[in-house]
Amino acid sequence: MSTLSEKHQLAEKIWEFTILTRLDSDDDRQRGSRLSFSGQGKILVLLAQEDNLPQKEIATRLNLTPQSTAEFVGKLARKHYVHKTKSQKDRRITLIQLTGQGRDALKNIDNTIPSYLEFLDDDEQQQFGKLLAKMNLGLRERIESRDNSIDGKMHKVMLQHFTKQSHAGENK
Repeated sequence: MSTLSEKHQLAEKIWEFTILTRLDSDDDRQRGSRLSFSGQGKILVLLAQEDNLPQKEIATRLNLTPQSTAEFVGKLARKHYVHKTKSQKDRRITLIQLTGQGRDALKNIDNTIPSYLEFLDDDEQQQFGKLLAKMNLGLRERIESRDNSIDGKMHKVMLQHFTKQSHAGENK
C-alpha cells in the first residue's frame, strides 16, 4: 500500500497533468473546434435533458449568475446551437431551445482522442484504460449516491448524459 507521501506525490502528478492537458488544448478551444464541458457545454447538456427552459431556470439549475447565463446563451445562439423565443404566456420570459446544430455539437463535447495518448505505447494505453475504468466506476457510484440537492441532481443528469454518450461511442 502506498504511503501518504506517495499518495501526495501521485496527487501532484494528477494536478500537473490536469493543468498541462488544459494548456495543451487551449488552442483548440480558442479556435472553437471543440466545445468544452464548461458553462456553454453544461447548458447544452441540460437542454438535451429538458428542452425549452426559461433562461432564468437554466441559471438556477446550473448555479450560474443571470449575467453568465445570458452571455453563454448569447454565444450559443450566435453559433446556432440554441434558439431564443419569448414565452407566449409571459413575454418577459425568454425560453431557450436546443437546435439540431446544438445536438450535433453536444455529441462532440470532449469526444476527441487526446493527442497526449501518443506518449504511451499500446500496453501502457491498455493499463491506463483499466486504471481509468476503475476510477471512473468509483466516481460514478459516488455521484449516483449523492443527495437530491440542485447540484446533486445536475451532476446526476450530466453523469447520465455522458454515460449515454460513452456507450454510444462504444457501439460505433
